[in-house]
Amino acid sequence: MRPLTLLIFLLATPLLALPARGDDRRDLVLAARQAALDELVHTVLTMPLETRLTVGDVAESARADLDQLISSTEQIGGPRWIEPQAVQVRMELSGQHVREWLTTAVRDSNRSAIPRTRLTALLADYDTRRFAAEGLAVLPAVVSRAMVDRLGPLAARRRAQSPIADRAQLVTAQPANPRRAIA
Repeated sequence: MRPLTLLIFLLATPLLALPARGDDRRDLVLAARQAALDELVHTVLTMPLETRLTVGDVAESARADLDQLISSTEQIGGPRWIEPQAVQVRMELSGQHVREWLTTAVRDSNRSAIPRTRLTALLADYDTRRFAAEGLAVLPAVVSRAMVDRLGPLAARRRAQSPIADRAQLVTAQPANPRRAIA
């Protein structure tokens, strides 16, 4: 390596590992939390109750309020900083909260995809279940560097100039194999 190239490399390397600013850190945690909540709600709503009936089908027919379900979620531990610009958050929801939310919605609704007595029987084991999901958020600069490494500078520049990339403040992503627990 030439001395000038080595000098530039040594000076630029610390810049790549700069930690996120305070506002960025807060926004990253919020984005990771939202990604985990989205995954958690998706997991709960797609849980089958019967062969062709899911929790989401019953919730939709009873016009259940998702905000009530989301308010029951808990963040487990603090944010996990994978690197200075990437954070992971784990959220959990007890099956008891899901059971109470769904039975209350069906009770308060005049219409439901399933009779209350049948729903109570199907949700009997939910008191012992826990649902969990993890959300990941990464600063756009980290994603841009990864795109350049993977796609090459020209392809990365074209993608960065897309209208979607212009509006994006944060990039959220789910891990390739999120650890979702349904106990």
